[in-house]
Amino acid sequence: MGGFADSGVSLTATGRALHLHPDTAKYRLNRRWELSGWDVHTWHRLSASLLGPGLAQAGAFGPRERG
Repeated sequence: MGGFADSGVSLTATGRALHLHPDTAKYRLNRRWELSGWDVHTWHRLSASLLGPGLAQAGAFGPRERG
């Protein structure tokens, strides 16, 4: 996901950066969309898919305390 964002959301640049054919990069993005239901071609979903794993690893989605 980071490769796609780092490449200015260009499939050609993503493929070049990851040493993949642009069609392979497109297939992998579309496959992730099929499996997750998140269209990374929109800014909202792309940013959430980039930030979500880091936040989860930091414990941001842990159990909430009742207060």
